[in-house]
Amino acid sequence: MSDEGNIFGTALLDFNGQTPALELDLKIPKMTLTGFKQLWPYPVASKARRWIIDNMKAGNVKDARLKANIPHGILGRIRKGAVIEREQLQATVPIINGRFKVLKELPDIQNAVSTVHVDGMSVNLELDKGHMILPSKRKLDLTNSIIFIDGQKPKPAPNSIDAILKVKGVMHDVLTLVSESPINAKLPNDFKPNNIKGNFDGEVKLNFLLEKKIKKEAVKWFADFDVINFASKKPIQNVMMTSQKLHVQLNPSFAEVNGDVIINDIPAKMEITQNLNKKIEKASTRKIKIIANAKVRKKLGINLDNMLTGTLPVTVNFQEGQKHYNVNADLTNVELKLPWVNWKKGKGIKGTLSFKYLGQGNKKTISDFTLKGNKFYAKGDLTINDSELSRAKFSKIILNPGDNIAVDLKHNANTYTVNVSGKSYDARAVISKVLDGADQASATVKNAGNLKMAVKITALTVRALLL
Repeated sequence: MSDEGNIFGTALLDFNGQTPALELDLKIPKMTLTGFKQLWPYPVASKARRWIIDNMKAGNVKDARLKANIPHGILGRIRKGAVIEREQLQATVPIINGRFKVLKELPDIQNAVSTVHVDGMSVNLELDKGHMILPSKRKLDLTNSIIFIDGQKPKPAPNSIDAILKVKGVMHDVLTLVSESPINAKLPNDFKPNNIKGNFDGEVKLNFLLEKKIKKEAVKWFADFDVINFASKKPIQNVMMTSQKLHVQLNPSFAEVNGDVIINDIPAKMEITQNLNKKIEKASTRKIKIIANAKVRKKLGINLDNMLTGTLPVTVNFQEGQKHYNVNADLTNVELKLPWVNWKKGKGIKGTLSFKYLGQGNKKTISDFTLKGNKFYAKGDLTINDSELSRAKFSKIILNPGDNIAVDLKHNANTYTVNVSGKSYDARAVISKVLDGADQASATVKNAGNLKMAVKITALTVRALLL
């Protein structure tokens, strides 16, 4: 017993072999961490011992247990490659009121409640709870974390440390921590600490070799976490964004972000992949999935109620370096109408739509517009001004079997001007529209505007009409 604590048990050193053998069975009801570190003999797992001595600064040992049965031929030969097997040395050391570092540059973990397990030449530190005090005086909470020192590899193989730190705290503080030495994470431009609000809940993994001087570039790391109550303080890709929960994965080369978000008051699903390593030739991408009903389409500044009815699943893709968005939509559950040619695709009929979207103020340009279905096809470009379709120029349209036409549609005020040209066209729908009664014509003017049409077609198909 001493001022440092007390210890009970038996110890036996046998010097009859080429090197001593050790039998040990000790109980430590209580002891300061400083006193306990003095019990650890230098030859036993020397690198793990050095990490414990250098990084574990304070604490109180309570109810620890040490057992050893190390045969002749090992002690004194560890530097030459001898190994203490896991079953030959075991210790369980609970520590309260602890303070330690994982890496020199990281803040201390304080008020730690942890247990150190020694198995052979490896050390496993299980952290039940503790917290980091950052330079900003803010606190990050840590729970159920693990620091594992793999010392079982015989010399000259290097020992390594793996740390899994489960962290909770304010997002700004965590991002500030990982963006500084020794992790030096290159964060996506949209996720700089000062640009977002929210709470961090997840884990940071670290791996590095246990050397006297740890090189910063040799620290491998990975973060996997949720951002709770996320909000952007500044526009992200020109939009404001919030989310109840975003999931983020971050490593030195890539950042991946996904979750349900509200973008400019529009519900969506977001997937972001950000390339953080310029040496890797892979473009950063953003994918947004929107269920575009009539209300959402109006918020997006696309008023196509006279053409679309129903709910439209839309996927928007953006690739770094591009000015436009790639848009894909599933038309199966919408009714699609072209009122100026009296054509309609009903709900339940499969169809897809893709185009490139570029928004510049009140003007939206839709290029490479491609409409595909089992019996219909259209390809062209559209322009939308002040939320209204102003021009649609299609190089090819097939609405019925045998069609092969091009259409140039212009919308001015309440008038549609349509120029149609091509090799062949099934004109039954147009003629039926012309021959409709007065009530139908009135409804058409109300919903689609007045219609002026010029037609130049080599072969016009007019089959039997049921009027």
